[in-house]
Amino acid sequence: MLAHVLSCALFVISPQAPQVSASAVNKLVDPPQPIPELVDELTHASRRREDPERAREVVLDLHGRFENAGPRDRRSISKGFENFLERCELVEPEWREVGLLTVTALGSMGDEGVDVLLDQIDDRRHESDLDLGRRLILTLGRTRHEDGIRPLSRLLNHAEPIVQGAAAEALGEFDKLDQRRRKDVFYALLKTLLDAREKVVRDPFDVVVRERYEVVVGPVTTSLQRLSGHDERDPEQWQRFWNKHKRDDWDEPMS
Repeated sequence: MLAHVLSCALFVISPQAPQVSASAVNKLVDPPQPIPELVDELTHASRRREDPERAREVVLDLHGRFENAGPRDRRSISKGFENFLERCELVEPEWREVGLLTVTALGSMGDEGVDVLLDQIDDRRHESDLDLGRRLILTLGRTRHEDGIRPLSRLLNHAEPIVQGAAAEALGEFDKLDQRRRKDVFYALLKTLLDAREKVVRDPFDVVVRERYEVVVGPVTTSLQRLSGHDERDPEQWQRFWNKHKRDDWDEPMS
């Protein structure tokens, strides 16, 4: 009788084993979907423009597996992202989010990601999409890959002020370059600032010229500060700084 009572008591106080559904078990034991299949799925999604939420999941999955992937799979992932950006119309908000996410992912994918970013910022298909273009430019800058300096410097002369401003901001990321190259980037930014300012002085009532100056002055000034370690606000003061200190060691305190 006592043994029966004890067995009942133990049954009551023992924690019940958690109930796990068959589908949850399958998710735990199923191997991950092969990378080539995921890339194909993303490519098909960009063509059909169906299920942007699934496309977003695939981008995140591929990006998460990129670092530990082999060379062939890394190339496959970066090429898949490139194809997605080229083939998918990012007009609808859901697809635009996936496109911007893809660009951001490329920024942390090493040389493979940089190669795609370099191709994409020159792709004429993105010229009308200023938001995507700006994200491409800023992401390339954040990689600090020196192959990005020349194309970003070229964009300082772009017809769109937003693109100019983004290129100026991106170039500020190169504050760890050796001094010779850092000063080259600084001077390209300074010329952009002085040129924009000169056009405003020449025709102060030109609304387009003034708006361009207002867009670029902020990012250019911030990047000049980062590259030189010096703090100025006025374009003429930046010109004086350059004339006085262009041959100085910028990594040492300047008078």
